[in-house]
Amino acid sequence: MKKRKMKNKKGFTLIELLAVIIILGVLMIIAIPSVTEYIQSTRKSAYITTAKGYINGARIKVNSSQLPFYDVDATYYVPSKCIALEKGGDSPYGEFEQAYVVVSYTGDSYNYYWASRDTANMGVELVSEHELDEEDVKPGMSTLDTTLTVEGKSKIILLNDDCTVGQVFSDDGTMLAILKKNAVPDIGVDFSAAASKSGNFVMSETQNYSMPIYYFRGNVTNNNVLFNNFCWKIVRNTEDGGVKLIYNGTPSGTSCNGTNSVINGGIAYSASASDNSNLIYANSTLKTYIENWYETNMSNVTDKLEDTKWCNDRSIPEKYVLYGNEQTNGTGIGNSLTYYGSYVRLVKNGNTTKGSTPSLKCNDSDVYSVANGKLKHPIALITADEAVIAGNPWEVGNNGYLSNGTAFWTMSPNNFNYGGAYMLNVAASGDLDYYGGYTANGYSLRPAITIKSGTRIADGDGTASNPYIIEE
Repeated sequence: MKKRKMKNKKGFTLIELLAVIIILGVLMIIAIPSVTEYIQSTRKSAYITTAKGYINGARIKVNSSQLPFYDVDATYYVPSKCIALEKGGDSPYGEFEQAYVVVSYTGDSYNYYWASRDTANMGVELVSEHELDEEDVKPGMSTLDTTLTVEGKSKIILLNDDCTVGQVFSDDGTMLAILKKNAVPDIGVDFSAAASKSGNFVMSETQNYSMPIYYFRGNVTNNNVLFNNFCWKIVRNTEDGGVKLIYNGTPSGTSCNGTNSVINGGIAYSASASDNSNLIYANSTLKTYIENWYETNMSNVTDKLEDTKWCNDRSIPEKYVLYGNEQTNGTGIGNSLTYYGSYVRLVKNGNTTKGSTPSLKCNDSDVYSVANGKLKHPIALITADEAVIAGNPWEVGNNGYLSNGTAFWTMSPNNFNYGGAYMLNVAASGDLDYYGGYTANGYSLRPAITIKSGTRIADGDGTASNPYIIEE
């Protein structure tokens, strides 16, 4: 048998091994910082992703009225613990010990910021969501300063971990806080029915209002206000944070029991009802009467009143439905048969569908204010939509808080029909009156005003015997 020849194999020399080790060492020296930097960048990126998740969670709560922030002078600190994320929620370096979404309200929109610190002392010092990036995540943060404000807003409201509305507004004593204090979402409220649900509510459908709308509805007894020696009822807040009040008479001592609850018991909306122009508030006899009454009785408190955007909604839907039949609408000019937006929203379909879609939106051309020169003073009337929201729908009849046993005008056009102009009014029975409202006829007059945002209550609990008294 032949012996297999062994091949001559050579191994690495010591010098070659040392060279390989040195090369590997150099590569490691070069690579480790890069790997470390990559890991740090990945962690910081995850940190920012988590922070932005919390910001979006807070935005959802604000937009859905769960966090109804309204104070334009406040910096709100919302703990991360009161915002649930679908995935994760902690810093990639450890657990968050302090983490806040910081919110400010401008009066038109909300701005969001972030501030945080974790158990590894990694953190972010208060930065806007639009500027928040990996470079903001820094080590060595042993404490987080929660006394920092944003946009010059000196008041700080630091929510606790429960993050409830009551804990935000419970005792700050402002008119708006009173309106919000026990408010619940109005899911299930039927605006076409009598106000079987009474209380104060927040609109579940925002309709893109700049802030949540809170309102009183139905048989409430805690929305009475004594202001400038007149009695008023709280209706709702405005988009600017003011609180709208409707006139409710003169006090008996310090009680507000609805005595003399109108300023005029029978006045025509306009001198004529001959065409569609008689539905324009600027042409009405009411505007002159109300502004003269203001000059005599309210000019001393103008500094406490908001210049509200009052709505004489003359929008003209393309179609309307009458007794089940769809019709092409008129033009709103001259003697054109025309049904206006309020009718379509609130009366809608004759005897079958009533008052299901009130709105607080208004066309710019139909807005009345002191600022745009259409009003002389900050006073006008509530709209038919506000009456329906308050629990006074069409042809139902009820004893909601607007009911005072007398028919009174709203600011909302109904139609020009059968040769006459008609406004919507609240009937003596308390329901929204579609059949009446002939503009040349006399109905009662209950003006409305709006108390400025931030106005505080000095005393009272809102009942007729102990109304809220506005702080002087």
